[in-house]
Amino acid sequence: MNETTLSSAQKIKSYQENACQNGLPTDAYLQVTEQCNCRCAMCDIWKNPGGKSGEKETLVSIIQTLREKNFNWVTLWGGEPYLHPDIIPLMAEVKKCGMRLQLITNGTLLRNDKSGSKLDATVELADNVVFSLDGATPEIHDAIRGIQGTFARTIRNLTALLALKKKTGKGPEVEIDTTILLQNIAEISAMIDFSKQFGDILVDFDPAQIQGTGNSADQSIIEIPEAIVEQAFGQLITAKRMGANITSEEKLELMKDYLKKKPVHGACFSLFKDLLIAPDGKVYFCWGWDKVIGNILDTNFKEEWEGAIRQNLEAIDGKMGRCKSCGFSHVRWPDKDFLELVTAINTQRKKYFMV
Repeated sequence: MNETTLSSAQKIKSYQENACQNGLPTDAYLQVTEQCNCRCAMCDIWKNPGGKSGEKETLVSIIQTLREKNFNWVTLWGGEPYLHPDIIPLMAEVKKCGMRLQLITNGTLLRNDKSGSKLDATVELADNVVFSLDGATPEIHDAIRGIQGTFARTIRNLTALLALKKKTGKGPEVEIDTTILLQNIAEISAMIDFSKQFGDILVDFDPAQIQGTGNSADQSIIEIPEAIVEQAFGQLITAKRMGANITSEEKLELMKDYLKKKPVHGACFSLFKDLLIAPDGKVYFCWGWDKVIGNILDTNFKEEWEGAIRQNLEAIDGKMGRCKSCGFSHVRWPDKDFLELVTAINTQRKKYFMV
């Protein structure tokens, strides 16, 4: 869920209401395929030779189950979601079920079908599209993505999407997600000026992760001298203070600490905001832990979910050992305006799960 579509205050209000009812999360991240056409330095998904796309019937059943469980948002991701042969019917199913639709994509395949139907369907159906762009130049981006020509295709398709939005007067919110790692950190602030060619769209920064679903375990990608980390984040924080449409200053500070190998403290939103679902319906514990806790299609899934949390209570408020080395800033809430409230809600939830 994106801050340009739903404000932080609205997110927290929705979360608080759901927390009071001890409900499941309301945002689902559904991995429709394990296949990918990139070879990213920070990802291990593409290294699985047996990676498959989810069966259409199974994915439709998952989407319908999410509707029955009162989910609000469904994000289709991968791998690369546009590689799924039934991506358009799956997008349509999400909307048919009355939920909001987000896609996370490397952006290379949006116009590669001859009919242009993927682009048309995205403008017609999606509420938000996140384009993964890791550099302001092809040299940096393509080196990280592992495939030459990726940058050019992504920019061409992002431009085409924005042009079609303008022509039709409708379409999704669009943002850029940039992963920070050794290969791009020295040039990371260039993403701010670079993004302005696409309008005032959000550039959301996140550091590379060494734990969690699909992330590379190669520590070297975040072995960055502290002086370089300080300089890069100093530039980003200055830009934010001057009005740049990027990640919040507090989250930038959190990322800086993470990359400097400091323990990460603070409230976590992941367990009650997001549900990470594999193509066969298996559900992972959270963004930072690929522990399978059950299957969303199980009739007793809520009990499976609650049982997993009761066994790992410290994760609720981010105090579990692995939480302190988790840099997923989009589920940590250091933002000063909301930290106290989120902490209080997590405390309330912890009491519930201790019963």
